[in-house]
This record gives sequence, C-alpha cells and structure tokens, in this order.
Amino acid sequence: MMIQAPECGRKIAQMFQRGYSTKGKNRGIGLFLVSAALDKLNGTMDVSSNPAMA
Repeated sequence: MMIQAPECGRKIAQMFQRGYSTKGKNRGIGLFLVSAALDKLNGTMDVSSNPAMA
C-alpha cells in the first residue's frame, strides 16, 4: 500500500496514531486500523510527502 500526502513534515508519523485527524479531535481511526492490520499480516505501507499537493 502506498499513500501520498501533501508536505506535512512531522505530521506524517502522527497519521498512524489512534485519534489523529486534520478534521477535528479524535476523528481519525482509519489509518490506525490499517496500520494495525498490516502489522499483524507482516504487510508494509509506504508514505511519501509531495509539496506540490499542499
């Protein structure tokens, strides 16, 4: 799985924390669940930052 995100510096690491969202407090659970599932299945996820998308 590959995710491309706008330039967000330190926030890339935060994307996978339970509750992290750019849309409001404690709304983000999707990437946390995907990350947990991939960990159990020994899967991988690549995240890249693209300043042109910002």
